[in-house]
Amino acid sequence: MLVAFAVPTPAAAAPVGSFTRQALYAGLSRIQANELQGKIDNYIQTYGGRQISANQVEFDGGLYTATVPGELAVRNLSAAAAVDNCTYAAPLYSGWFCAYRAAGYQGDILQWYNCGRYNMPWGGTGSWINNQTQGTPAYLLNQNLSVVNQSFAYAANLSFNWTPVWYVDVCY
Repeated sequence: MLVAFAVPTPAAAAPVGSFTRQALYAGLSRIQANELQGKIDNYIQTYGGRQISANQVEFDGGLYTATVPGELAVRNLSAAAAVDNCTYAAPLYSGWFCAYRAAGYQGDILQWYNCGRYNMPWGGTGSWINNQTQGTPAYLLNQNLSVVNQSFAYAANLSFNWTPVWYVDVCY
């Protein structure tokens, strides 16, 4: 008599999306890649936009670039877009205003190129660079649309309190 036994097979690994593959190829661990994707998914769900690389979201008027979990500065995980359009690597008067989640031009970056009013999603100590065309203003506004800070390109602030800022007006 012949008896057949079903041999359990290991569960198939979850399929890896192209942005996760990109993150893994860039040297991130699976945990870092998953946490990074969570940050990107959360940003898109809250503010909208379209993911263009493992750590970047393109939205009308600009870019959001997320840091890799456990790292202080953003890094290029693809050639989809420039990582930072405001710091020393960018040309002077590049046309961008960049807001950094942490002081010293560190942490996640919001970068705006198109004129408009944009939500500021974080508080605490961060930094910013106004690298728009020469003399172009940027206004940081509170919840009542009163000016908290204004600058004219080129200007920068290495340590800035984002807490009272609810909106950023670029090139008004």
